[in-house]
Formats: sequence, C-alpha cells, structure tokens
Amino acid sequence: MLSKYGIEYVEDPGTGDRIPTCHRTQSESILTDADYLAALEYADIEAKYVFEKEAKRINEIQSKIFEISRREPPYDIFI
Repeated sequence: MLSKYGIEYVEDPGTGDRIPTCHRTQSESILTDADYLAALEYADIEAKYVFEKEAKRINEIQSKIFEISRREPPYDIFI
C-alpha cells in the first residue's frame, strides 16, 4: 500500500523523526483503500493504532497536495 501511494519515510535531521513523503498520489484516499482496510483487519491492537495514526498523517499530506494542485493553472509539457 505504501508503494502504491508512493510513500517513503525520510528521517528529519533535526529531530530524528520519520516523516512520510509522497512521491505520487492516488485519487482515492488512503483511508478507504482496500489494502489499508485489510491491514487494519489483520493487525493487532498496537499495530492498528500505528496504522491509523500514520494513515491520517498521509491523508493530510495528500489533501494538501490536491489543494495546491487545484489552485495551479493547467499546463502542457513538450520535451
């Protein structure tokens, strides 16, 4: 699922925290993705907590990306 959404966790040099970064986005929210829902179904309570927390973070990032892209004027690229 992380690969499908282009998610890579990058270490923040200042805090050492792992930050999810999106290299590609899907039109479907990660919160409704079948693979995510299956992971929740089979996860133990601790893993489920982590999955839900991270999915919310990723969903917020995706929402911001879509918001920015909606404000940008359309363009064509020719190489």
